[in-house]
Amino acid sequence: MTNFFSKSGTLFAILALTSPAILHAARLNAPLWDVYVVDSTGHPLAGITVRESYQDYSCEAESHMESLITDSKGHVQFQAHYEKRNPFRCAEETTSSLGTGVHASLGRHADVSVGGYHEALTGYAVDGTDHVIDWTGSPRQMVSTIVARTKDEWKRRIEEEKPSQSARPD
Repeated sequence: MTNFFSKSGTLFAILALTSPAILHAARLNAPLWDVYVVDSTGHPLAGITVRESYQDYSCEAESHMESLITDSKGHVQFQAHYEKRNPFRCAEETTSSLGTGVHASLGRHADVSVGGYHEALTGYAVDGTDHVIDWTGSPRQMVSTIVARTKDEWKRRIEEEKPSQSARPD
């Protein structure tokens, strides 16, 4: 009987000491992300600001943003970001997010982009079907190419993709 309590006591001590470390373990919040910025002809663009935005909507109320400037090859590399998690804070944020109904966001999300509304060039990392890439927890490393365009180039591209109006039935 003494042996049982001795082993149980040891197991309890190990769990008591390791539980906080496990509960508050760091988790990948954004991947290591290599980004290449090119113009519409495929030439690299140097000196362009690339922004990475990331947030774990299940555990954080606010997002994080980092900006880097492309080198002569149009390249930047965002380092992976790890965040420690407090399970009680995560439960609170998740409950709060669920209160917004169909507009709730949960889990980890990250994206990269160039420019903004008032900037000369804009662009996003897109997949093969032209959808903006929304990283959601994996893989651990990303490589993306952003085609940065002027507002006029975006307008022309949108016009070219519209279905022809001349084929309308009377």
